[in-house]
Amino acid sequence: MLKFLRSLISFSLGVFLSRLFGYLRDLTIAYYFGATYISDAFFISFRIPNTFRRLLSEGGVSAVFVPLYLSSKSKGEFFRGVLLYLSLTSLLLTLLLILFSPLVIKLLAPGIDERTYKEALGFSRLVFTYLTFISITSLFSSLLNAHKIFFLPNLSQMLFNLSFILTVVLKRDLALGVLMGGVVQLLSVSLRVLPFGLKYLIPKLYWSEEVKTLFKRLIPSLLGFGVAQLSVLISLFLASFLERGSISHLYYANRLFQLPFGLFSVGISNVLLTYLSRGELRLKSGVIANFVLSLPSSVGLMVLAHPIVSLLFERGKFSSYDAYTSSGVLTLLCLGLPLYSLQKTLLSLSFSRGDTKTPLLINLINVILDGILGFFFALVLKLKVYGLALGFSLASPFGVLLALRRLNYRFSR
Repeated sequence: MLKFLRSLISFSLGVFLSRLFGYLRDLTIAYYFGATYISDAFFISFRIPNTFRRLLSEGGVSAVFVPLYLSSKSKGEFFRGVLLYLSLTSLLLTLLLILFSPLVIKLLAPGIDERTYKEALGFSRLVFTYLTFISITSLFSSLLNAHKIFFLPNLSQMLFNLSFILTVVLKRDLALGVLMGGVVQLLSVSLRVLPFGLKYLIPKLYWSEEVKTLFKRLIPSLLGFGVAQLSVLISLFLASFLERGSISHLYYANRLFQLPFGLFSVGISNVLLTYLSRGELRLKSGVIANFVLSLPSSVGLMVLAHPIVSLLFERGKFSSYDAYTSSGVLTLLCLGLPLYSLQKTLLSLSFSRGDTKTPLLINLINVILDGILGFFFALVLKLKVYGLALGFSLASPFGVLLALRRLNYRFSR
């Protein structure tokens, strides 16, 4: 348990630094662009690569890679083979996204006006390249996690944010900031992998039963994490039909929501995965840690939402109305934080056993319910952007109940 807590502290410290600079990144965007058509356009174009970042770096790759890597007899060969196929796949996907960027923007936010659409399209062709960088970065980070190195992989996101900030301040170019941040982030984890041997940085044409198993498990795993991220895309889709600035208000509120979620919930699930895969810990420890950390965070953010948003963002082009709206959205999001976090912790047990289909099913049902509730509250009852946050929180208990039911079934076998 003590080793688990040390690893969790190491992981969370890296996340804290990355989120601190993430705030400075968002503050920079808010200061120079506020909640305008430009910020809406950037958040739309950045949504796809940023979703992949969460999908890959917050457990999508680690959940499958770590157990297989630890059990592999040819760890170096196995890793290099995965590196080759993952790099080629992400590069192909990036090229397809750039090629079909007009269609992608229309699908993501069909309700935006022509001015916002053209701005988003201009951003997308450079911003989408981040997908390739974060894919490789995530695999290197998973390798480090397998060796119980948790601090640097999260610190690399801080370096991304720092590079982004400097680029925007100097060049006023949001898309270039994403590109420069991706390059710096990849370099930082590559240098930490180097002590394992130069060969780890060189992809190799290697196909084995282990590599085959990884990709068989990776598809449902990524779909499972992707379905969870789909709720963000659904909220973006619905927000595009609301008043201008709603996309930005939702983004700023979600960024603050992601601070405790990334610090504690993602940290617990990622660290727990490594220890469960090694047979060194029980799920109960992760569940206890989740409630001890997420409940106070949720209450604190709900009570202090408006002062926090005002203090952090209300300057430059970010108005008092923007602060009021964003803080209301944050309060409603935090209602679901403890249970949403618990769901992620519970699913770590499934991943440690190589079961990637159960998380996919649970996340899919949860997201469908989230979308239905968000549509009902935001567009039918006309609660606007607040309705999207309320729908998310009210869907959280159902995800936990589904996870508990599935886990009880497995424990009884």
